[in-house]
Amino acid sequence: MFNQKSMDYLSGYLAIDQNEQIEAILPEVPFFKWFLDDPAIVSDELIGYIAEIMYYFSDEAANYEAALIPKMNEYQKALYIENKQEGEKLNHSYDVLMAFNYHPAKTEPTENSPIEYVRHLQKKVRLVARGFYHNERGTLLLESNTFASYFCSRIKLIQNESGDKFHYRDGVYVSIKDNIIKKLARDVVNEISPTTWNRRYEADYMAALDHEIPFVDSFDSNPDIVNFSNGLLNIKTREFKEHTSDYYSTNQLAYDYDSNAKCPSFE
Repeated sequence: MFNQKSMDYLSGYLAIDQNEQIEAILPEVPFFKWFLDDPAIVSDELIGYIAEIMYYFSDEAANYEAALIPKMNEYQKALYIENKQEGEKLNHSYDVLMAFNYHPAKTEPTENSPIEYVRHLQKKVRLVARGFYHNERGTLLLESNTFASYFCSRIKLIQNESGDKFHYRDGVYVSIKDNIIKKLARDVVNEISPTTWNRRYEADYMAALDHEIPFVDSFDSNPDIVNFSNGLLNIKTREFKEHTSDYYSTNQLAYDYDSNAKCPSFE
């Protein structure tokens, strides 16, 4: 049975990699770059096409859309709004787009469609970032040290000399078990595609993670610092600072610090 609460719980562990989001990929695709550079020269048919693309990508392309719309004239904006819905233009090949007055760049692959090219680039970015590569036989292999480094860029982890691991979340380091790390690592692999993960990768990248995760010899090392829900208070200097992952605290009070709070019983 699908457990939405469990999925949401695990999703909070991992930071988003902005470099592999659709809004980062779109400007790298010649068609979308051309469209953004000068929409005034774009045909009505292509306005309708890009509107369906934006509907398809939704929030994933919010920044691209925000940059595009101010460059359109009023007629184009109205046409764009009219066409921003689910349709069949998504599958337009480059041949169709060329008939609508688009001229592909020499380096632009035209076998499929711009939207397929975006997905291809996104998958390529994800493969490289995680350390995946193909050997001469076409077998997908993994450089485990690269994966371990990438994984630790998505979640702040530390460990003590006993090998107990902790992750930084909401201003405090919380214990995390290897079974959770394995699940999260599998999720990161399957961001490439839902079937990328293979058991043969796991032993290697988990061993690499044991060496990648930094060791910490003490926690809450400064007795003058109190960790509140909203920040760190030095009780000697009364200095209050934002949380930082550089301060290794495993204890946090379950309420906010308020410098203006009153305590009549002690006044």
